[in-house]
Amino acid sequence: MIIEFKNLSKVIKGKRLLKQVSLSVGEGSIYGLIGSDHSRKSLLIKIMLGLSQATEGRVHFFDEPFRGDMLKEIGVCIDEISFYKNFTGKENILYYLENYKDKFENRDMEGHIDYYFKKFDLFTNMNLEVEKYSLGMLQKLRIIRALIIEPRLLILDEPAKSLDPVTLKTLKDELIKQSEAGVTIFIATSMLDFISDLASHIGILHYGEIIYEMQTDKRVENQQSFLEIHSPELPKLILTIERKLNIFDYEVIHDHVIRITEKTDNDLIIKTLIENDIQISHVKNGFKSLEEIFLTTIGE
Repeated sequence: MIIEFKNLSKVIKGKRLLKQVSLSVGEGSIYGLIGSDHSRKSLLIKIMLGLSQATEGRVHFFDEPFRGDMLKEIGVCIDEISFYKNFTGKENILYYLENYKDKFENRDMEGHIDYYFKKFDLFTNMNLEVEKYSLGMLQKLRIIRALIIEPRLLILDEPAKSLDPVTLKTLKDELIKQSEAGVTIFIATSMLDFISDLASHIGILHYGEIIYEMQTDKRVENQQSFLEIHSPELPKLILTIERKLNIFDYEVIHDHVIRITEKTDNDLIIKTLIENDIQISHVKNGFKSLEEIFLTTIGE
């Protein structure tokens, strides 16, 4: 495994902030860790990177216990990354790359740097002092810093914040490209729209505890599929599915729409409703959105 946590806990002044967090991320996966502002995602990432110490548990990268020298293989985008304000964006990146001379000794570094500054629409400002950068420009520079070392692993904390829609699309495309090339990506975010069509695996962190995990292409196996039925005779429909089919796992979306989430034979449901003279105006199969899964899981 590229990332493995085992029973990570963090206690401060008697308060348990992280509770036995265990997860693993395989090579080439995009793991999306989602949670609210109180989920303690950032604390978990600080422990991953050695910026904070766990009270108990372990962190392994590349099937080995974490060591500081592993950071040379890890691209990081977190708020704690600071830049020299009187340096330009390019000068900051050049200074950072001094630590990677051996890795890039035979490379055209000017072209390599230009490529990423152009990709993230920062090329025209690469020679501007960082103190004059906007929040969006600073976030682009953090992303460039993470990608430019060609890491085996990317760890990103809220990478989509302050980005315009065009850059957001560029970032998504780049992360998918990196994943397809075998790079493992760990993203902590509260932006469900950003992660929903990107991650191969999802974990929900709630008040310092992993309360749900899923592989995004297996929602049916995780009972996240639904049958939505539109009918002007909803009370009669509900009575029929309860009495005739023993179905009780459903939600009333509004006066004329019911969503059945229980795994059952959809054809049998429709056949039974027709046999009982219940008018049906529309039927739709689908999956719960990530937002619905998230809110249901945390109980909101």
